[in-house]
Amino acid sequence: MWYISPDIARIAGDYFGFKQPEKVVISDARYYLNTAKKVYDYVILDVFNGDTTPSHIISLESFQLLKSRMTENGILAINMAGSLKHETFITASIIKTLQREFRNVNIYPLFVHERGDGIGNLAIIASDLSNLPFNIELFLEAPIHPAVRSRMMQYLGKNFEFTPGVEAIVLSDEYNPTDYYDVWLKEKAREGITKNISYLEVLL
Repeated sequence: MWYISPDIARIAGDYFGFKQPEKVVISDARYYLNTAKKVYDYVILDVFNGDTTPSHIISLESFQLLKSRMTENGILAINMAGSLKHETFITASIIKTLQREFRNVNIYPLFVHERGDGIGNLAIIASDLSNLPFNIELFLEAPIHPAVRSRMMQYLGKNFEFTPGVEAIVLSDEYNPTDYYDVWLKEKAREGITKNISYLEVLL
């Protein structure tokens, strides 16, 4: 488990019941992958810099590095904020970049993307495995935190695909305009965080 801040490890354990794995690394994820040699069956990429995922984590070179640290049948799971309806350029570009490295890339919105502005959290699963039929029975007895169980079961397995020809580019270390094009998304994310903090303060 990699964190860039020791506080995240503590908060996860104190407030979310997260059981720390045997090894916890306090480091930038990409730096760690550049220096470590361990290979993983499963990688969860859940990285935010306060609003959205840092651009150096979602470039082609970053995904190539991640894949080099995965087994042949390894699976990459990404939690990220994205847009599926308006101004989809960066979200679609992240998917296109992933498709350069992985045979199968699936998008699972954690919200009803047909309603509202189409913005929210996305679970993205990338691997070289053949797509297998989704079996919800496998999740019914899974130890899912009560705070998210109902939401997870509501959206589980509901795949989204961008329409063919949607505007997108392959993001690279040389050219990755995520921070430029997704300023509006960052503002939306901050607005949502502020509202949630206000709600929690009322509850407390």
